[in-house]
Amino acid sequence: MKTESESDRLDAGVRKMFPEKPYGALEHYTPIAGLARSLFGGPNCAGRIICVLTGHKFACHWDDSGTDPGTEARSKSDKPILLVGGYMAHVEEWDGFTREWMPIIQPFIDKYGKKFPSFHMTEWINSVYPYSKFSEQDFERLMTVIDNYVRMHVTWAIEIDAYLEIIKARHLEESDIVRAYHICARKCIEGISLWAKIAEHKEPILHIFHHGNSAWPSFEDSFNDEMLEVLNILRPISQSERQIAPLQAADILAHQTARDLMTKQGMVATARKLYADKLISVVPGMRKYIDTAELARLYEEEVMLEQLRALGRFPPRKLIGHTASPDQVASMVAKMKELFKEPKDYQLRTLLSGGRFGERKQEGQKES
Repeated sequence: MKTESESDRLDAGVRKMFPEKPYGALEHYTPIAGLARSLFGGPNCAGRIICVLTGHKFACHWDDSGTDPGTEARSKSDKPILLVGGYMAHVEEWDGFTREWMPIIQPFIDKYGKKFPSFHMTEWINSVYPYSKFSEQDFERLMTVIDNYVRMHVTWAIEIDAYLEIIKARHLEESDIVRAYHICARKCIEGISLWAKIAEHKEPILHIFHHGNSAWPSFEDSFNDEMLEVLNILRPISQSERQIAPLQAADILAHQTARDLMTKQGMVATARKLYADKLISVVPGMRKYIDTAELARLYEEEVMLEQLRALGRFPPRKLIGHTASPDQVASMVAKMKELFKEPKDYQLRTLLSGGRFGERKQEGQKES
């Protein structure tokens, strides 16, 4: 355990490497500083583990909607589904994203302080003061920033009743139970890792989750070194959306995708405002709703992974059982390779849309 003096020295060293103003302003968000903030949570990072900051090019930001039954001292979930979703982009794109996102919400942070510490979809969609002062036009500007910078969206969702059916013989309070959050969050990570492997992308990917989910500590503890190596990822971390602006975009995606899914499944009344189609119409990605049969298989798989983890092992994933033709496989590989290109060479949306959206404007490039 680090002594207080060592922690103080760690803080001082990081502040010297990454000088910054209070994190809410985010006026100078360089890729390396962005990674540092993601890893350390700003200058107050006493006791955190120093990670190697080189070789990192892509990051994913994830948020969730719904809670696991049996957590937070409740036997039922607050929603009929649990969903984890988020976005992937290059660190340079997250740099540009933050520099465009913050000026939109910063006036509200300055004016309302703790009542508006960051953008939060639930409060805005329900017109909770002072989020009610954030206009529809302001929200459209946020969606434009998402459109301009993120590369891929991914969501995984589980119906809570199906989850309870699978684990009906278990007590929800048991510490070794595999949570619905574990399944969704791990499938999000595995999907990105699989695409990176197909694309032959070598650098590990950083996954940043919104903090506060009661199932996060056990999920965080489930990653051993072999698992990190197989998935080719840095150790997943959790942070606050007040400090990491892209988590606010993940919050919007998770909230709206969950609401859209619950509406289409007849679980809730049709929402007065729903933006799910807009959020996914431009940004390519994957939305997965796990049915009961697949959930039973995934739950058994997670139990097996927990048992192997206890032995310090983690099996590599393989592409098996697909029925795609050679041409379809070649097309998929080409798209995955495009997904992981450097920003100056990235054209995946052009390939997917037949030129509908064109190449994205590079930083510093003037509008025609």
